[in-house]
Amino acid sequence: MTELFLYGREDGLFKQVLNQSKVIAGRYHVSPNYGHDLNTNNLETFIKDPKYGLQDVAIKYPLCVCMTPSSRFVKINTIKWEHFSFTLFFLCNANQDGNNQIKKLDKDTNTSAQTVPDDWDAMKQCASDFLDILWNVTLKKSLANGAPLKSILNIDFDNAVIGRLTLFNNDKLNGASVSFQATMQTNCCAVTDYNNDVLNNITIPNM
Repeated sequence: MTELFLYGREDGLFKQVLNQSKVIAGRYHVSPNYGHDLNTNNLETFIKDPKYGLQDVAIKYPLCVCMTPSSRFVKINTIKWEHFSFTLFFLCNANQDGNNQIKKLDKDTNTSAQTVPDDWDAMKQCASDFLDILWNVTLKKSLANGAPLKSILNIDFDNAVIGRLTLFNNDKLNGASVSFQATMQTNCCAVTDYNNDVLNNITIPNM
């Protein structure tokens, strides 16, 4: 099991949860550059590029974006685990809904009457629901080998932090972010780059 079990773009656990979302509807992007790609007008290209984003997307937003995660290794009872810090953005267009229609159309002005806090609230609900389902999945689901998922994965639900975004990037996006910690036992922590007798072949230099 590698870290992509959690956040892989095509079939990771986050993607599997978001596939069931009525609002996000599986629109999920893993930012390859710490979110810098969101500050350009080529995000749609990233999303449609099979290497980086969704292979087929008819509607761009609402969208969940997983920022490039950070992690550190920890030893628990001599077993190596990886402690991840994730931030996910739940983003919507400030003026249009998922069907590219103007939100709360004011017929007199032909503009949107949707407020920024309205979008914050809607996307915060998506972020909260995602974390709720993810947490429940870890408690109640099992791996293919029958082992409980909670035996190798822990989501720190209680310390998750919600943020708000306003008129973000060139697409003028509003939304919410959720930052949380996850600890997972991964086989990427196993030593594979060295031979089994590596210790016998290392010479300690003289002082």
